[in-house]
Parts: sequence; C-alpha cells; structure tokens
Amino acid sequence: ASDSRNGSRRSPVSVDPRRSCFASTFGPLSDTPTVIDKARASGVVQVSDYLEFKERMNGMPNRLPALERDGAWTEMMHKKSDGMSYRAWRHVLPYGGTEYLSRTVFHNATVEEMVDFFGCDDTRASWDRLLFRHRVLERDDRSGAEVVFWERALPVISNRDYVFSRRTWRDGETYWAITKGCEHKDTPETPGLKRVDPYFSSWRMRAVAGPDGRLTASECILSHFEEQHVNQDVARFAVKCGMWGVVKNMDNGFRKFQRDRDARHRAARAATEEALRTREGREGRVAEGTSVGGVETRTRLATGGVGLDASAVTARFSSRDEPHLRGCGGVRALTKKSLWTVSRLVGKAAAASLAVGALVALEHRSRSVAESTGKEKATRRAQRIPRRGRRDSRGMSVTALDPGEVEAAVGKVLDERFAKLVDLTENLEAPRSDFSAGDSSRTRTSVEATEPDVSEGA
Repeated sequence: ASDSRNGSRRSPVSVDPRRSCFASTFGPLSDTPTVIDKARASGVVQVSDYLEFKERMNGMPNRLPALERDGAWTEMMHKKSDGMSYRAWRHVLPYGGTEYLSRTVFHNATVEEMVDFFGCDDTRASWDRLLFRHRVLERDDRSGAEVVFWERALPVISNRDYVFSRRTWRDGETYWAITKGCEHKDTPETPGLKRVDPYFSSWRMRAVAGPDGRLTASECILSHFEEQHVNQDVARFAVKCGMWGVVKNMDNGFRKFQRDRDARHRAARAATEEALRTREGREGRVAEGTSVGGVETRTRLATGGVGLDASAVTARFSSRDEPHLRGCGGVRALTKKSLWTVSRLVGKAAAASLAVGALVALEHRSRSVAESTGKEKATRRAQRIPRRGRRDSRGMSVTALDPGEVEAAVGKVLDERFAKLVDLTENLEAPRSDFSAGDSSRTRTSVEATEPDVSEGA
C-alpha cells in the first residue's frame, strides 16, 4: 500500500491487522450493482436493499425503527456480561410472524473484527450449534456478493434449509451487511427439509465508545426475520428461552476468533520480518578500506553482509562493552598483542585482515553456542530428561548441562586459540624481501587453519 501523503511505500508489517477485513476493498463500489448470472440465481440483494435498510436504521439505538400500522416494539432482554452487552426487542407483524431487533456491543474490539466474524460461515459453525452445513453457491468477485446455502438443525422441529444472497457495504467507518432470501437453479427444495422463505437478516456495524470513553468497542444492530413454517407462538417462546444461550456462545466464539486471528497475524508478521532480514543478509555490503602503506584493502564478509575496515575492527576489539568478548578471558589483550606483532611483520593491511578474520570467528562461535544451547534445551524438554537434582526411572542422578559451564568452556577454548596465535606470530622470523603486504590473505589462511573446533572443546 502507498502512503498518499508522502508517496512512499509502507511496509506490510506496519499495517494494523485489527483494522482490516474482507469488506474493506469494496467501499468504493457502494453504487455498483450485484452481478450474478440471472439464469442461475434470482432475487439477489441489490443496492436498493442496502439503501432501504440504511434509512430504516437511521437513529438507532436512540430511536427504534418505525413500524407499519399500529405495531409496537417489545423489549425481550437486556443483559450484560464481562466485555459484552446485549439488548433485544421484537414486534409481531400483521400476518402473525415476528421481526427481531437486537443491539450487541463487544468491548475491546474493532469493527473490522466484527465484520469478519459475522461474515465467515466457517467461523459461525464453530460457535453456532444450529448450523449443520453450509456452502457458497455463487460469488461476484467485484462486489463481494455471494449466494449461500445453509442447513440448520433446529430443536424439536425438523431441519430447515436456507438459500440467500448477501453483500457487505462500507460507508465511511460503518459497515452494512445485507442478507436476503433468493432462489438458485441448482438448489431446489429438498423433500424432508423445509425451505425458510421469506428470509431477511441485516447488520449495521460501527465503532462506539467503550468503558474508557474511547472508540474501543464495536456495536452491531441486527434486524432479523425468517418464516420457519411453525406455530408462531411456539416459535416466539423457543426464541425467548434459547436466546441468551446463543448470545453467550456467540460471545465466546468472538473472543476465540480474536485470539486465533491475532495469533495468525503475529505469525505472519514474524515470517515477514524474518524474510526481510534474510534478504538483507544475502545481499551483503562491501566496505571500502583505507589505503595503508600504498596497499588498498577491500574486504567482503559473508556473515550477515556486514562490511568492516581496519579502523572499525580495531575500535571494536578495544571496546570494553563489546558483548561478544564477555567471558572470554584474556582474548582482548591477546588480540591487541597479535595485531601489534603481525603489524611489524606484514604491515597494517594484513593486520586489518587478520582482525577481520578473528572477529568473524568470534561472532560465529558466540552465535553457534547460543543456538546449540537453545536446541539442547528444546531436545531435553522433548525427551523429558530430568533436570538438575532429579533422578531418572532407574534412580540414577542426571546432571543437566549448565549454560554458564558452556560459556566458560567456550571462553577457555578461545583463550587457547589466541594463545597459539600469539606464539605463532612471536616465533616468526624477520620478513623476507619477497614477503610483502600483498600476502596478507595467505597469512590469514594459515592462522585460521590452526583454530581448534570449539564444539569438541565444549
């Protein structure tokens, strides 16, 4: 995504994952009609349905929607739980059916999370025990509209199936999801199943003030009507008795959905950052050294793509706060002495090259020790090896490897390695006339060949 204010490209890991949902990209297409093959599906939801519902919900929750004739809204429930509040009304239609209206507020939630939660049937099946099976029959990729089939296992009565179209509109920071019954050519009514028709269910979702006074909560206004072809009084009684149980399952399902969603985004963010670090490490950087004694030094390191010159290496080795040199005994003093001795023999350019090699070796060893220690701990946990002070199944005491001991052993090996390096450089004869600064690479290779294996010493 591009930042319109400065024209720069933003990193994908900088986008807040809680503020994006599947319907975010369909905002500019609010006036675009739903395009689904009319030969396969008829009566799909259109822009007119969205505008009608939007006008009807104007003023909610301060003012309940107007009703036809002399109808009146009756409050069914007003309950709260930890992090959620729910309030519901109903009114009886002139022919005897019932329309339901509810207001749900989730604290510590974004409206985009709510949109994805209510718009995903797989998520609904994890908390809605009545949803027996579902599938998408048609999809309009441009507007995001879908034709969907549901079968629900209702209590007491036989199963009911639904064929409906749905589409979500975005208007500013408010989302409108319209669901409307329709017909589909390949999904006729099935013997033994009652088709719910007519069917209308729509949501208005937006951010509202939470307990802290900020927009940290999300509100969902739901208008719902369905004809299940049962006695209306029995249907109203069943809805009233089972409503709060369904709402509690919905709350638990929403919180689980938030946790799973956050875990996926954190894993994706970590993978993206790791990929960026790997790419930068592979590219590498070349550092230009300074001309010393008429010799131009140019060093390229393959460890992380970090380029160093002679002055930087000398400063790094002389620093007392360098974490890579902690716990390594007399490494710092031996390194200085080795640099001085080699400087007399082969010149400052070769000393810089040797220092680079020593620094690379130290970094390699410190990283390998840290990685091997972490892998060893994971292996002990996997094999369930008893920790220090415990006994195994045969009653024998098992002593775990202490990371401090590992560090001390590595420090001892490094001291021995650099002691051999000093002995080598001090016993060298005076430089011959044909031994010039250009042979620095050969000197460095011979020194590195004498390094012992730290893993075996540890």
